[in-house]
Amino acid sequence: MNGQASTAPELLGAEMLFWSAGPGPIRSGVAPRLIAHTVPAGSRVLLAGPEDQALIDVLVERGVDLTVLIQAYADGVQVVGRNTANPGVHVIVGDVSRLPIGDGFDAVIALAGLDRLLTAEGRDLSWAELYRLLRSALRPEGTLLLAVDNPLGLHRMVELQPWYADRDDTAWRLPGVSEPGRPRILSELRSLLAADGLAITGEWGAYPLPDRPTALVATASLDAPGETVGAIESVLADACATGFAGVELLRDPWPLASTALHAGAASALAPAWWICARAGAAPDAALPVVLLADEPVELVADDAALLRRSAPTSPSALGSVPAQATALDQGDVVPAGRLLREVLIDGCLRRDLPMLRRTLTAYADWLYSFADDLGDLPAPYAYAMLDNVVLHDGAFAVLNPRRGSVPSRPAVEVLATGLRRFAFELETVGYAHPWPSTLGVDGLTVVLGGASGRDVAETLLRLAEEPWLLPAQAVGSAPSFQELREANVRQREEIGRLTERLAWSEKMLGSREHHLAKAQRKLELLSGSLTYRAGKLAVKPLRWGKRQAGRVIRAAREDPPAR
Repeated sequence: MNGQASTAPELLGAEMLFWSAGPGPIRSGVAPRLIAHTVPAGSRVLLAGPEDQALIDVLVERGVDLTVLIQAYADGVQVVGRNTANPGVHVIVGDVSRLPIGDGFDAVIALAGLDRLLTAEGRDLSWAELYRLLRSALRPEGTLLLAVDNPLGLHRMVELQPWYADRDDTAWRLPGVSEPGRPRILSELRSLLAADGLAITGEWGAYPLPDRPTALVATASLDAPGETVGAIESVLADACATGFAGVELLRDPWPLASTALHAGAASALAPAWWICARAGAAPDAALPVVLLADEPVELVADDAALLRRSAPTSPSALGSVPAQATALDQGDVVPAGRLLREVLIDGCLRRDLPMLRRTLTAYADWLYSFADDLGDLPAPYAYAMLDNVVLHDGAFAVLNPRRGSVPSRPAVEVLATGLRRFAFELETVGYAHPWPSTLGVDGLTVVLGGASGRDVAETLLRLAEEPWLLPAQAVGSAPSFQELREANVRQREEIGRLTERLAWSEKMLGSREHHLAKAQRKLELLSGSLTYRAGKLAVKPLRWGKRQAGRVIRAAREDPPAR
C-alpha cells in the first residue's frame, strides 16, 4: 500500500457491472465483536464478504492492512466512497479465482459464506474449490473466520418458503447437500479443517438466521449447557423472537430450539456454524462463549462452570446499545438455573397444578419481598418477569439486570405484566395447559394471578392500554402459520361449545313444548266431560254472588252511613 486512499475499486475481471447485492447480510453487532477478538492488530486481512461497514470500521480501528473482495462494481464504489479517509482499505471487485494473493494474509474473513463470493460472469467454482482458494491465501500462523450454513438448521424447519424455492435476485446458485466436498454436518467441517492443518480455536452456532445472526453461542454450551442452561435458554429465545422479523413462518421456532437444547442437539440445529481456525499452534486466549448483537457485554466462561459478563474488547464493536445498560456492572456472574418461564411451561404440559401453584406463589412472594413501603420495585427487579428470572434449587435470581430503562415500577404491575405475557405465549403458541381454553389471555392471566395468591384483575384493567403489558417481542412481523392455526383451533373449540349449548337449549325447548302440548290436550279432554260442565254450572251462581258482594262492600266504603 502506498498510504493513499483509493478513489476507485480495483477491477479483477468478470465483475458484475449492472447488479448490486445490496446491504451486506451481516447487519448486526455479532461479527464485529468476533473480529475484535480474533484478528491481530496491524495484520494483513482479506475480507471476503460481507462488505458491512461495521466490520470495516472494527478492522480499521485495529490498524490492519485491509483488502475487501466484492462481487458487484456498484457495491465496490460505495465501499470506496465510505472509506476515503482510510488509506489502509483496498477494495477489489470481480472473480474470486483472480484474487491477487501475493505473500498471503494473516487473517481471512468469510462470514457471509463462500457461495456469496461467486459472480455470474466468473468461474463457477464449487464450495470445496472456494475453500481451497481461501486456504491457500492464508499465511502460516494465520487465522480463518468462516461461516457455513447448516442444511438441517432450525430456520429451514420453520420458514414458510422452502430454501430450494428461493427466487431472490441474489440466489442464482443454491447450495446442494449432495455437492462433493461441501460439509453438511459439523463433524465433517471439523474433519476438513483438521485435514488442512487448521486448529479450531472457536466454534459457535449462529442463531436464528444464517445471514442475520443476532447471537453466537459456543457449540459446547449448546450441546451441554449445564448450570448455565437458563442463560442459554434466554439467548436462544430472544434470538428466535427478534431474528425472524419479516419472515413468514410455519411455527414458532423457540419450542424446537428449546427441545434441541435440552436434548444436547442445539449445535446440530444451529442455522449456521461460525468457525475460528488457526494455521499452526492455537493461542491460549479463551474466546467468548456468547456474543449478542443487542447486549453491551459478552458472556465468557467463569471458573465455577458458570458464565460471566465481560466488556467488549473494542469500543466500536459495542455498536448501538441502551445507555443505561453500559452504566451497570459488567463483571457480574450470570446466575445458574433454568428460565422460570420454561419451568412453568413444563408444568403446564404435565398438567401439574400443585407444582404451578407452588412455583407461582414462591415467585410472587420473592418479587414482593423487594418492594418498598409504597409497593414499588427498584431496578433490576422492575423487570424481573418470568422470561428474565431463573430458578435454581428453589431460589430465584434476576438473569439480566440491564433489561429495561424504568428505574422502578409497582410490584403488582410487574407481576401482572409477566403473567399476561406468559398467558399470551400459552395462547398464541398453543401450549397445552390445565385451565379452560375459553378463558382468553386476560382470563388466563387472572387465573395465574390467583394461583400466585395475588389479585391482578384491577391491575389488568388499569394497564389495558399500556404497551408493556403485551410481549415486547413477537415472532415475525405477522402471526406464523401455527399461530393462525392455533387461533383457528380456539375458534373451533368456542364454536363447538356454543353449538353444544345451542343443541342443549333446543332440546330443553322441545321438552318444554312437549309437556305444554300434553297439558293442553289434558285440559281439552277435561273441558268436555259431564263433571266439568256440572261443576261449571254450580260455580256460576257463586261467582255472581261474589261480584255482587264486592259491589256492596265498595259502595259501603264510598258512602259511609251518617251518624
